This record gives sequence, C-alpha cells and structure tokens, in this order.
Amino acid sequence: MNESNKPKYTHITPKKIANLIEKNQFSFLSGPVSFTSFDDNGKKYYFFGDEHFDKVGNCETKYKNVKIPCLTTKDKNSKHQVCYDFVYFLEKLFKNNEYSGEYLDFYMETPFKRKYMRKTKSDESDYISSIEKVFKNCFEREKSKCKYKKTRFHYIDFRIKDPKNIASINYIPVRFVYIIKKELEKKDISKDKLIDKIKFYDVLTKRLFQKNINQKLLDAHFKDNFIQTIENIYKTLTRGLKQRKYKIYLSRVRKIFNEAKKYYKVREGKKVHIIKSQLDALRKEGVKHKNQEMGALIEKFVKQNYQNKIDIESIQQLWREYIDGLLMKINSKENKEQKEYNSQIEEFLVGSAIEMDAHIFDVYLLGRMFRNFKYSKREEHIPSQTIVTYAGNYHIRNYISFFIDVLGMKPEVSVGAINSTLKRCVYSPELKKDFTL
Repeated sequence: MNESNKPKYTHITPKKIANLIEKNQFSFLSGPVSFTSFDDNGKKYYFFGDEHFDKVGNCETKYKNVKIPCLTTKDKNSKHQVCYDFVYFLEKLFKNNEYSGEYLDFYMETPFKRKYMRKTKSDESDYISSIEKVFKNCFEREKSKCKYKKTRFHYIDFRIKDPKNIASINYIPVRFVYIIKKELEKKDISKDKLIDKIKFYDVLTKRLFQKNINQKLLDAHFKDNFIQTIENIYKTLTRGLKQRKYKIYLSRVRKIFNEAKKYYKVREGKKVHIIKSQLDALRKEGVKHKNQEMGALIEKFVKQNYQNKIDIESIQQLWREYIDGLLMKINSKENKEQKEYNSQIEEFLVGSAIEMDAHIFDVYLLGRMFRNFKYSKREEHIPSQTIVTYAGNYHIRNYISFFIDVLGMKPEVSVGAINSTLKRCVYSPELKKDFTL
C-alpha cells in the first residue's frame, strides 16, 4: 500500500469544528483512529481502525476551547447529533438494521472466550472492552440471548482468550523474551544459572530468526500437514540442545510449540491451520476475483506483505545486541544509556514478532470475509451487503492495502484522526450519508 493511501490526520481547525457542532449533523465518530470504506457493486465494506489499551484522545477531549458533544450509551437523549461514541454508534446501527430485512456482518479483533472467562468483569478501559461488554451475548457461541438477529458477530482473533496462548508459531520469540524478562526479575536465581538460561534461549531465538527457518514458520500455516511441519521445526530448533542441564528449558519450549498446534481444523482428513481452513473453504466454494481464486490471492498477498514488512536481518542484529546487553547487566557493567537502549531493543523485538503474528490474523479475516458458505451444514447462509470491521489500525491498513493493491478498488472514504490531540476522533461528512441513525 502506498504511503499516500494511508489515512492521515485531517487537521480540522477549531473554528470549523465549532461550525459543525452548530450545524448539528452527524459527522464525527468518537473512538476510531481511522475510517475507510469501499463500495463493491453495492456491497459496502467499512473499516474502522483502533489503537488498543485506552480511550485517550476521543472526540470529547477539549481542543483549544472546543469540545465536541457526543451521544453515548449513557447519554442517548442529548439534542446534539453531531457526534456518536463508537459503542453507541454500533448499538444504533445494529438496532436499525433489524428493520432493514438484510443481514449485516460485524468483525472485531476480539478472541473467543470460554464461558467462565465471560463472567469476569470488564474494566472498559478501551473501546474493544466496552464493545465486548455491551454486546457480550452476541459474541457467545450460543447467541439465543443476542437481540440483534440480523447482525452476525465474528471474531478476528481466533485464539481462545488466554495470555499464554499464541496464534502462530511466528509469535514464539515474544514468549522467549517474556521468559527471559521473568527470569531476570527473580531474586533467588544464581548468576551462572541465569546466564545458562539466557544462552539457551539465545541459541533458539537466533535459529528462529534465520531467514530460511522464519520462512518455514510462515509457510507452516499454509501446508496440509500443519502438525507435522511444526514438529519438524521444533526438532530443527532444538538439535544439539539435549544436554541434561537444558532438560527443564526444553520442556517449556515443547509446551509452547504444543500450544501452537491447537489451532487446526480437520479438512478432508488433513490437519490444517485455522487460516488455511478458510482459504480451502474459499476454493471449495468457488470464490474468485476476475477469474483468479480468492484464496490464492489472499495467500500471495499476505506472504509478500510479510516479506516486505518484516526485516529479518535487522531483527537478527538487534537480538545479538539485546543478548549482549543482558549479559552486561548480569555482570553489573550496564550503564544508564545501555539500559535505555536495551529497553528500546526489547520493545522493537516484541513489536516485530507481534507484526509477524498479525499477518496470520489478516489471512483469517480476509478469508472469512469473502466466503459464501455454500456448503455450510447450518441453515442457508444469506449474504450481507454491509460488512463492518473494527480492528487494530495495523490490521486495518493491511486490509485496505489488499482491497486497493489486489482487488483494484478505490476507497470512497479514507480518513485518519483529526490530530494528535483528537487522536481517537474521525471526521467525515460521508458518515451521515452512509449511516442512517
């Protein structure tokens, strides 16, 4: 995706904001950091980007003596219609859709939760948590208590919600970083034992970040023999590390790899990764774009995107510096500058591995979004003409890139937040045209 296609700050002046408030026509959404839409022969795709972790910078943030009043789930009766909080916007959208006679598909970056997990109290500290709470009955497997019968709710994050779970084996280096961090925090571990552990995970991670191994990690998700492929990678990584002193470390690594094996589906007698099951279904259902198989287009796009965005050589170099920094710390030779630098490297390494993981999610959403469910064993699937997606902005940019660069579509709307102060507030005069609330 070209930089010019990325949503940017709209930089609306306080004076214009005040005039828009005076006109009182729906043109602001509080919560998303971007809004992009596509029209495919009457089928509408709406993408809203999120920045996880908080709600700072939404439309109700005061900006140079101007404050945008927003309708919320707790304040539904305000005379102001210029702005909707995103949670209330969805509530109104789904409610109105009940009378349209058509289905709407809503995709959100949230994981499947087991029944006992759904009983935990949500802190609503971010928009995804707030949406989960308001529509909790609709994100359950059994949806009898969901009052929005014409809206289908989909998970983008196919993991079972558990901080120990990983969606793809590309995420494994993150686990190693966290393990090392935890070991460094222990007070009762000897210096020699700590160095042994760091060197053990150093060997494994260096192997993981080798270009040919890293490519195998990615390719494993697209193979028919997913489980066996993972097992082969595990054997390659741990070759020569069977010494007795590493036994307990190896058992932990084995456990991590076994976690990755959970995400498979049986298709025609083969155990394939969940994302491949979506691509296989697309092929079986005959979904094409300009005579090309949609599944093949998605797979090619994601693999190319991965190779273009993930700089393995830089990651390898920074990992070496990271380990050197840790050993300096253990040997009490770490100064303030080294400590800050190592912290930055750690953040980069975690971010890079999360990016690797993100591409696996992107296959899942794109695959599911274009399916027609022709061979579904449930009741007849009725296609929707409206698809709404709310996900992290990194994912959103990848989806937009697929629509533009692969499908050849032009966005009808593509806007970012207003500015760095109103960073969770999008403005578009098209909102009132696209959504009748």
